[in-house]
Amino acid sequence: MRKLFGLLFFLLILNWEAPVQSGGISKNFLNMGIIGLTPYAYIDDAGREKGYLVEITRKIRAEVNLPGDDEILPPKRLTRDLDTGSIDCTIVARVPFSERRYDMLAPIGKEIETVLLPRAGIKITSFDNLKDLKIAIPRGINLDERVSKNKSLDILITNGYRQSALLLRRQRVDAILGVWDSYVFNLRQIGMRRQDIGTRFVLNRAPIWLMCRSDFQNQNVKNLLIKVTNEFRNKGSFKKIIANYLGHHD
Repeated sequence: MRKLFGLLFFLLILNWEAPVQSGGISKNFLNMGIIGLTPYAYIDDAGREKGYLVEITRKIRAEVNLPGDDEILPPKRLTRDLDTGSIDCTIVARVPFSERRYDMLAPIGKEIETVLLPRAGIKITSFDNLKDLKIAIPRGINLDERVSKNKSLDILITNGYRQSALLLRRQRVDAILGVWDSYVFNLRQIGMRRQDIGTRFVLNRAPIWLMCRSDFQNQNVKNLLIKVTNEFRNKGSFKKIIANYLGHHD
């Protein structure tokens, strides 16, 4: 009887520690990667992890109640770690590249826009308006072909969004090009108000989605992530978090 009890106890421990399986071997914990760009994820002056994707990821994590790590990663490292399986899921823009490589789970309810943003008093309604403007562009961003192949444009490459924003405030340039969220965040940081800038000219836009690597087979975990993300989005929880970083700019 003692030997039988010992065997049953050993089997119980094995079952307790075994990962949840769905269509193959998988794991019952979740590693999340967060793209390390402002205002999505960054380290503030006090050494704290901040950013609206940091807070959204933590909110989802707390609700699904799964063990694992949330790590801020540079964009190239994020892609590499998803491909190698070091992380399981992330929240990034749904574009052809990500659709081909990853499993789309649920939208966050936010779009990423690449824009041309002029100083107040300057209107950009088409690419014809750009020929007389000096445009600041942060180093390393993917340029729209209508910009990159236009040799007649007066372009100044900067060291980042903050420098581009400062040049606009000082009227050293007529417009800045890049991601709308990053410019809104940096413009607020340097004290510029909405009325200090013109109307943005949108080059392209893409929705932000929660997605996982294509070989992450734990369907139970993915179903839970979809359920929780949809619930928070529908309640407006994500919208409130984002507004803390971007205000209510339309």
